[in-house]
This record gives sequence, structure tokens and C-alpha cells, in this order.
Amino acid sequence: GLTRDTPTIDVEYRITRPDGEIRWVRSRGVQVRDSEGRLNRNIGIVTDTTDRKRSEMAVRQSQERLRGIIDGMGPSMFVGLLTLEGILIEVNRAPLEGAGLTAGDVLGKHFADAPWWTYSADAQLQLRAAIARAAGGESSRYDVRAQMGQGNLIDIDFAIEPLRDDSGKVVFLIPSASVITERKVAEDALRQAQKMEAVGQLAAGVAHEFNNLMQALMSMSAIIRLRTDPSEITRIGTEMEFLLKRGAGLTRQLLLFSRDTPIEKVDLDVGEEVRKASVLLGHLMPETIRIVVEVSPDPLMIAGDNGQIQQVLLNLAINARDAMAAGGTLTLRAGRNGDEVFQEVEDTGQGIEADTHRHLFEPFFTTKEQGKGTGLGLAVAHGIVERHDGRFEVTSTPGRGSCFRVIFPALMREAERPQGTVAGQNVPSGGGRLLLVEDDPSVREGLEALLEMIGYEVIAAGSAEEAMALTVDPPPALLLSDITLPGMTGPEMVGHLRARWPELKVVLMSGYLDESMQVNARRDQWRFLQKPFEFDDLEREVSEAMNDGPAMAMTG
Repeated sequence: GLTRDTPTIDVEYRITRPDGEIRWVRSRGVQVRDSEGRLNRNIGIVTDTTDRKRSEMAVRQSQERLRGIIDGMGPSMFVGLLTLEGILIEVNRAPLEGAGLTAGDVLGKHFADAPWWTYSADAQLQLRAAIARAAGGESSRYDVRAQMGQGNLIDIDFAIEPLRDDSGKVVFLIPSASVITERKVAEDALRQAQKMEAVGQLAAGVAHEFNNLMQALMSMSAIIRLRTDPSEITRIGTEMEFLLKRGAGLTRQLLLFSRDTPIEKVDLDVGEEVRKASVLLGHLMPETIRIVVEVSPDPLMIAGDNGQIQQVLLNLAINARDAMAAGGTLTLRAGRNGDEVFQEVEDTGQGIEADTHRHLFEPFFTTKEQGKGTGLGLAVAHGIVERHDGRFEVTSTPGRGSCFRVIFPALMREAERPQGTVAGQNVPSGGGRLLLVEDDPSVREGLEALLEMIGYEVIAAGSAEEAMALTVDPPPALLLSDITLPGMTGPEMVGHLRARWPELKVVLMSGYLDESMQVNARRDQWRFLQKPFEFDDLEREVSEAMNDGPAMAMTG
């Protein structure tokens, strides 16, 4: 009888067809022998495996290319190779080393269970669903939040792509991930900056109307003080002026803080900036925080941009507030040490740990929980201080509080502090014809009365068109005009009036703190008054403009 040999024959080899095409085939079968052991015949089957062989080769080549990509990825980028079930079979080494792991710790595990990241239950389900979709040929990309080891929460950008062979069949999955925490913080900061820009524009528009109102009130209070003899009425007028100055100063601080303009240094008293900041901070601090101001009585002059110096103080004070969740004392100081002046913001809060101290001024570094801070406040303050040739000194004791000292080089010259007009002073005298153009009737009437009290002959108009239609002989020596008039603007009107009266001097006013307006005024060498201004400022600017030639340096 015949018997079959074992084992079964199973070999794969290449053949060349008559037309020269190379094909892969697989032969499987057995040898059949007779009763005496002689080979009788072979029984088997030959299968053409060319397509499968080519797919396997394509997959191996893809794996080799992917492995080259994987090995070249940076430390913040993860990329790997998964089976269709989500088992990790390749991974780049850099993120593993950053987490203190080896390939052996992660290979062979399901990707959603990778030990270097810890996900929430919802994120786990989301990741497993993405793997299932990728196995079905659908790419996925989304953001997820995870915890790396025992560290902080991080934001991760995940993508899972299917890897196909030449026939289009999905054979592997390629997961990739990158940490985008800084990008997310930057995006949040950008959105906040855009919101603040809109708020700043709104505040500037509201301030224009508010400052006109304040200007009218300040003019009226000055008139009451200067025109009346009874001491009680004079006292009331003086007190009104004082309160209005506080309101005007608060509005100006907010506008200076919200603007985004190049640094513009003037002579500043650091002590006065600290006092101003304390008024604004009184509205930002909860009742559980007490504000203490300790300022040297001597002038503490530096060359600085008042808006940016205020921003440093506010940034530091807001950080101090956040460090005193249970309440405490916020101390603002200013003083002098040799040829340097300083301002300090000290709190009695939680203090700063040693490992945090060295990162304080790094952009995006924050110890606050997500959504409570951008990590940009101290970095911005540090940049401002450096641009003022200054430096920071920080001392802190965990559990007891922190002190941020900002040190600036002092001006060797001391600027004179303006002396306000007090009750009983003689009204300054002036003379000459003046054209006043102001669209707000209350402001126009108040300024007209004050200018006439000084001794000027005033011709008043409510618009540029009305002013240009006037028949004036002799012509006015000076134009005092608002910038933002209805219809034709103040600067446009100046051009027409100068063509008519070449020797006309110019003082422009505005309740809108727009840097471009001031730049244009400097360019054309006009004087500038920022509303609301005091009686002394009005008298000084008009008097100096009257005594100068038609081209004059702007002051504000």
C-alpha cells in the first residue's frame, strides 16, 4: 500500500514566468511512498503569494522609514507604532527618558495605559475610541489633558493615523503627541490681550466724554473759588477742585495702563507713582487685605514712562493679592538709597518656594491653577524694568510673605513739583485775542469764563465750520481748540486757519488719550492739553504759547 510522509512540505520561492515577470509562490504538500519505501509521487498545492509578499515588504519598508522618523523626534514630541488592537510596538526614546522610563516599560502595553501619562476616565474612553476609529481607517486628532508622572497637568495634542499597505488595507496605527501647554497658555493670553484691547478702546471712548464732564466741573469749581470772597464758599470750591483732581487722576491712570504705545520717558517721582497706584489698588483689593503706604517725603525722581511704571506696580500688587487668599497686609514703599531709588511691593502671603524662585520671571511660568493666571505678569514687569535700566531684588520666606523691590537709577537733577493755585492767590494776568473752539457747551462756557478772568478777549465757536465762518478783525493771536470736533477735526481746521492767519499760535485739547494725536501735535509743533486740566495748566500753556512764535514745542 501507499503511505504519506510527514512532515508536510511548505516552502516559498520565486519563479520567473515566460514573459519575464517574477512571481512569489508557496508550495505545500506531502510525499507518497509505496510499501517498500520508494517515492511514488508528490501531492500538494502551489499558491501565488506575490500580492501578500509585496504587502509584507511594503509594511517592513514603512516600519523602517517610521523607525527613522521615530528616532529623530525631539523630547517634547511622542510618536510610535501600534497594532490594530492598540498595543505599542515602537516608540521614540526621548519622551521615555524624560519620564525616567525605558522601552521595556511601555512596549507590549495598550497605548491608553501608557505609564508616562495619566488620563481621566473620559480621556481614556476618548483615546480608545480614537484607536478603534483608526483601525477602521479614520484619522483622529484632538486635545486632551493629562498628568505627567507626579508633575503638573499638561495639555497634549494627539493624532492617530492608520498605516496602510499597497492594497489599501490598514496594517498598523501611528500615534503621535506633542505637549502644547505653552501654546495653550499663549492662546489664552492672546485672547485676553484682545479682550483687553477692546476694553481699552471702550474705556478710551468713555473717558473722552467723562473727561469733558470733568473739565466743565473743574472750570466751574475754579470760577467759584476765584470769583467769591466769603471763606466758606472759597473752601467749598477748593474742596471740589481737590475731589475732581482725584477723579481725573484715576481716569488717566486707567488709560495710561491700558494703552499700548512705545516707551516714552519723562521725569517721574516714584513716590508719587506709588501714591497713585495705592488709590487704584484700593478698588482692586478685597476688604480682607489692608493697604499700607510708606513713601519718603523727598522727591524720588527717575526717567520713566508713567504708564509702564504703573503697570509694574499693578502687576506686582495683583500677584501679592493672589498670594493672600485668606487676607493680610499689602505694603507699598518708595525710597532712596544713594544714587538709586526704589519701590517695593510686600505681602504677608504664602511666600515663594526655593525651586520656584529661579523661574519667577520666565514667560508662561505660573504656580496658579489653570485659568487663574497666564504666567506673563512678572515677565512683562521684568521687561519694563530692564528697559528703564532697573533691576529686581526678591526676598521671600515660605509661609510668611514676599517682597519685590524694583530699583531704578535716580535722576541727578530734581524736577520742580508744580505748585497749585491756592485760595487767596491773585489771578494770573494775560492779554490778547483768543479763538476758543469746543463743541461741548459746558466745557466751552467754563473755559471762556476762566480765560476772560485771566484777561484774554475770547471769541468762542462750537465747531470748526463755525470758527472758519467768523469775520474777525483784528485776527486772534491764538487758537485753543478741541481735537475731536464734529465734522472737521481740530488739526484739519488749523491748516485752514493758518492759511488765513499765518502767525496763529495753537494749543490743542483732548479728553481722549490717543498716542497718534500727541505724535501729530509734536510733529506740527503745537502745544497740547490733556483734559481734564487744572486752571494753572491752562494759564501756563496759553501764556507761554502767546509769548512764543507760531511753531512751538508740545507739552502735556
